[in-house]
Amino acid sequence: MPKQIHYIFSIGYHSRPIKVLKKYDLYRCDGPFDYMIIDLETCFANMKNAFEHFLDYDHLVMIQQSEKKIISYKHVNDNIIQLIQKHENQPITFMNKNYFTEPMFMNQNYVKNNDQVIPLDTEIHHWDRVCILNDNVFDTTLRKSLLKTCERFNRIYRIQPKHVCLFHITLIIDLPLKMYKKLVEDWIKHYGIHCFLTMIVCTIDPVKKKYELRDNILFIHKVIHLDAGNDYSFEKEINIMKQQLDIQLVSNEIIQYTYDYDQGVIV
Repeated sequence: MPKQIHYIFSIGYHSRPIKVLKKYDLYRCDGPFDYMIIDLETCFANMKNAFEHFLDYDHLVMIQQSEKKIISYKHVNDNIIQLIQKHENQPITFMNKNYFTEPMFMNQNYVKNNDQVIPLDTEIHHWDRVCILNDNVFDTTLRKSLLKTCERFNRIYRIQPKHVCLFHITLIIDLPLKMYKKLVEDWIKHYGIHCFLTMIVCTIDPVKKKYELRDNILFIHKVIHLDAGNDYSFEKEINIMKQQLDIQLVSNEIIQYTYDYDQGVIV
């Protein structure tokens, strides 16, 4: 019997997942990770601690690379300092986005390479862990809005985990498909993730099956051809998701009403 899903939230790697959800009418309310540049493990880590350190001022930094400036309420970790000092005239980039003159807001607690011997370079997609926020989290109004989004997500995830689906689109993975799936399963166990996960896994390796359903994970395989054009509409992959799941999404109005009621805004 298909898994019944009432809530779908994007969880990285960047803005593509939330755009795909909106394109195919699978979006109902904002999630904490929408439009962020954030890896899957970091999403899981923040879910495990209920976003306790997600917007912690002790971990937040703003980088203005063109001015060689790092703004932080507390310390700045060595990874960030070395990145700016070593590449002061080489723009930090992600795909076609250039952060050289644009302020970058990040939670430095999650910015690192797993192999500490290898320093961060200016191409963000090379980093093992990353947590770059889309908004100026030092702005009081924007920060308050994002905190509310986190609280609403926590409530839904805490009360109805069996009906929550996380939606992730990978970068092109650099591991064999079987090994990558095992890594994701290990993360889920380690961080105690209790809801469903749908992943579109982008790989250059040929695959025999279009998807694989393992317990609470739907792996949808997307083969990327490096020497040819690729279909990034994700229509085929979304159709597989709709076929494998019983998606009956709760409306944004009901989600917001329930949250406001719990917060005492509605009595």
